[in-house]
Amino acid sequence: MGGNHEASNYLRELHYGGWAAENIYFLGVSGVVNITKREPGKETQTLRIGGISGIDKGFDFKRGYHEPWPFNPNRNNKSMYHVR
Repeated sequence: MGGNHEASNYLRELHYGGWAAENIYFLGVSGVVNITKREPGKETQTLRIGGISGIDKGFDFKRGYHEPWPFNPNRNNKSMYHVR
C-alpha cells in the first residue's frame, strides 16, 4: 500500500506504520511484521511480511521528504509517494 492513488497525507502521518483502518495495518515507509500462530501441542508457526511503500522514481530516490506540514491536497505534493 502506498502509491499515487491513496490518501498520502494520512499515510504520511503513519511514517513508522500503524492501523490505517479497521483490519488494515500500514507498514509505514518501510517495515516488517511477524505474525505468529501458537496452538497447544503444535509447532509455532511464524510468517514474516515486509515491504516498502511508494512508487519508484529514480530522480527522487536520494531526495528527502520536502513536503511541508500540514499536507495540503491542493499543493503540488506529487513526490510525497515516491520511494526514498
